[in-house]
Amino acid sequence: MSGIPQLVAQVKAIQLEPHQIILSTSKGLAIESGLTARQLWQASFPDRAIAVMSGPNLSPEIMAGLPCATVVASEKIEIAQMVQ
Repeated sequence: MSGIPQLVAQVKAIQLEPHQIILSTSKGLAIESGLTARQLWQASFPDRAIAVMSGPNLSPEIMAGLPCATVVASEKIEIAQMVQ
């Protein structure tokens, strides 16, 4: 989460194509604002499709071949379906 503001600035500098979706995989809240990663992205890209990936999917468990699940969500169902 601490790197999101710098990443937002980098993404703004590269001029995304209109069809490109931002997929947030960060968990937690920004210390200074209490906002989620999706909220930070949406504030910086208000007209952009934002999706969020989350779930009980810890890297060590995935690497060990244990079961996991991932959820992709978006305020726009068609965006969530595209990312899934």
